[in-house]
Amino acid sequence: MKLEDGIRLHESVKVELETYARSTGNKIVKPFVLVIARDTTHAAQLLATIQSDAFFEGRYKDKALQVDSSRSGAEEEEMISRLLKVESTDEPTEIVIHVNMLKEGWDVTNLFTPSFRSGRRMPGS
Repeated sequence: MKLEDGIRLHESVKVELETYARSTGNKIVKPFVLVIARDTTHAAQLLATIQSDAFFEGRYKDKALQVDSSRSGAEEEEMISRLLKVESTDEPTEIVIHVNMLKEGWDVTNLFTPSFRSGRRMPGS
């Protein structure tokens, strides 16, 4: 339920940012969602849920990225490359799932992290 609430908020923010950019002639700011998983197993489960046809009618099937230690070699390089370009409008990723890997050294400007309790957005977040 919290994940779905977060995606609904993401979709609302995305529309507002696109509307603002069009009406002011400013560059579009691409928002994305950061999902924190308990461990790599949980991250894989979240990714499978997000990539399913049942989750928002499959709209996020190719828009999620799992970032954790379960990747190595070419998969790890692709993961890092996508992560570094996540703010680019050319990069399709809108959901980043991570397991305690993004503590420091990752500079992004478009990350909004709302607070959730019982699956509902808290006032002021």
